[in-house]
Amino acid sequence: MKYMTRLGLSNNAIKALPSSIGYLINLRSLVLDNCGNLTDLPCSIYELQKLWWVSFSDCPKLVRFPNKVESEVLPTYSKVSHDNHNSVEPEPDTEFNSVLPSLSYFGADRCNLSNIDFLASLDCASTLENLDLSGSTIVILPECIINKFVNLWELNLIGCTRLVEIPELPPSIKTLNVTGCVSLERISKLSNILERKESQKMIEKMDLTNCRRLCQNLVEMANKDDEDEVHADLISRLLSSQQSEFTITFTVPRSEVPKWFSGQMDFMGHLRFEFYIETLANFKWDNAGLAVCVAVDQKLQDPWTGFMFYIHINEVCVSIPHSKVVHSEESDHVWLHYVPFLEMWRFGYTLPLPPFTCQVIIYQQEHPRPPIKSCGVHLVMPPNEDVCMKLIRAENLSSEPL
Repeated sequence: MKYMTRLGLSNNAIKALPSSIGYLINLRSLVLDNCGNLTDLPCSIYELQKLWWVSFSDCPKLVRFPNKVESEVLPTYSKVSHDNHNSVEPEPDTEFNSVLPSLSYFGADRCNLSNIDFLASLDCASTLENLDLSGSTIVILPECIINKFVNLWELNLIGCTRLVEIPELPPSIKTLNVTGCVSLERISKLSNILERKESQKMIEKMDLTNCRRLCQNLVEMANKDDEDEVHADLISRLLSSQQSEFTITFTVPRSEVPKWFSGQMDFMGHLRFEFYIETLANFKWDNAGLAVCVAVDQKLQDPWTGFMFYIHINEVCVSIPHSKVVHSEESDHVWLHYVPFLEMWRFGYTLPLPPFTCQVIIYQQEHPRPPIKSCGVHLVMPPNEDVCMKLIRAENLSSEPL
C-alpha cells in the first residue's frame, strides 16, 4: 500500500474515508467523484505530502472539509516502513508541518461547501494552479485565494448562486468561470476597466453567462439607460486597452454584435460564416489585433450545441481552433474573442508582408435551431492610427470548414 500513487473511489456508497488514508505516503492522486453519501474526511488527509490532484466532484453531502487539528493527525508518519522494517527514524518536523505542499488541482464542485476557510491552512501557495469550487454556497471569496495562491491560473465558480463579489484576483489567473452566479454583483477587474480606473491585462478566458445582476450593475456604473449600449461600450473599452489574447462571454437582453464592428452578418439559414479582410500597405503586425463577436440565441431544443472559429492568412490556418459550447439553459449572450495579429502563429510560418488576405471562418454545428443569431469581426488598433484593413466580403455558406 505504501507504493500506491493513485486512488479512485468514484461512484460508490462510501460515507467516510478512514484515517488510515494518511499512511499512503506516496499517494499523488485522490478521486472520489459522484459519491452521494460521502460526508466526512479525516484530518489525516493533510499528511499526504505528495498529493497533487484531489477531486470530490458531485458529493452533495460533503458540505465541509476538516480543519488541520494536530491531535487528530496520525501519531507519526515514521511508523510506515520504507524498507520492510517495523519502523524508521522520524522525518524532520517540517515534513509534518506542511499541509498538502504539492497540491496542484483541487476540485470540490457541487459539494455545497459553505466554508472554505480550510484553504488558508494549505501549504500549496506556489503549487496550486487549478481550483474548482462550483456549486458551493460561498458569498465572498476568502483572502487566501486572492493573496496566497500566487500561481493559480484557473478558478471555476459555476453555479455559486450566493456569491456576491469577486475582489482583485491573483495576476496569474487566466480562466475565470462564474456561469450561473445569479447573485454576483461585482468583479473588481471589470468594474475598474469600465470606470477607466486602470488599463491592465484582461483575464484570458472569462464566462459571465447568466450573471444578470452583474450586468445590470455594469449598466448603472456606466450611467446608461440602454443595456445593449453599455455592453457595446464595455466591449469597446475591453478592446481599446488590450495587449494580449482573451475571450469573454456575458449575458445580454437582446444579444447582438456592436453596431460599430466593421464587419457584421446575420444568420441566413446556413451554418458557416466567412469574412474576407484585406490588409493595406500601412498594416503593422505589432500594434493590431482582430476581434470576433458572436451573438447567441437561447432555449435550444437539444441539451447543447456549439460553434468553432478559425483564422487563415493567405489561405494558411494560423490559429488554434477556438470553440464555444452552448447549453440549453443559457440565456441570450455575446461571445467575444480578441487576438493580436502577432499571436496568430503556425510553426515554421513566416509572417507575410502587407498587403495580404485574412479570412475568418465561424462554423456552428448541425442543430434543429442553430444558436448563432449574428456574428462580426473588427480590426483593433491604437487610436489615431490610419485604417489599415478593409472588409472585402462576408458570406453565410452551407459547407463545413476544411
